[in-house]
Amino acid sequence: MKNSENRYVIENSKLRAYTEDNKKIIEGRAIPFNSESRLLYEDNKEFNEIIVPEATENSDFSRAYLTYNHSRDDVFATVRANSLTTFKDEEGISFRAILNNTQKANDMYEMVRSGDIAGLSFNMIVGDRDYTYSRGEDGKLKRVIHNIRAILEISLISGLMTPAYAETKVWARGFDEYLTQEQEAERKKKEFCTKNKNFIEKKIDIYNISNNEKV
Repeated sequence: MKNSENRYVIENSKLRAYTEDNKKIIEGRAIPFNSESRLLYEDNKEFNEIIVPEATENSDFSRAYLTYNHSRDDVFATVRANSLTTFKDEEGISFRAILNNTQKANDMYEMVRSGDIAGLSFNMIVGDRDYTYSRGEDGKLKRVIHNIRAILEISLISGLMTPAYAETKVWARGFDEYLTQEQEAERKKKEFCTKNKNFIEKKIDIYNISNNEKV
């Protein structure tokens, strides 16, 4: 089973806003590597979490978009439109967003410049086998994420939301869209295999009938 989870990054998000060729741009660190999270609560477990650099080697960023407070009404850049790009270094995954020319995007730009944005949040898809649990010497439970299937959203978080890295939510709509596309691909694959199987079986029947007639 795959799960859609939000993670909030407050420290070291390295947000900055600037203009380039009359375009308003926001940059920041969306996913930190090898950085222990605050205490998380999930599946009746209490643990700290670490994302290793290898976790994003095969991650799908093609559906990612930039929002404000996880609002679908406030989308400022998307990978699909080439206005949102991500890049990886030894510290984590960063992004660069060329904001669309809307009043909300302009307001967001000014909020980043003035420091009114508390941090970043990212929405990821992970499967049950994409992480492991272990106990540290201090007895605390740790979860290490080894694989992130997809990053669906990067969101700017306002100071009014009081974001905490310990907060995790399921954003079912984004997950359902991702899952539906996977299910559709699997359905087409099965349909193709079934058609070919039926075709081969018909060929065998015709061959057997032909041989029986000759006998």
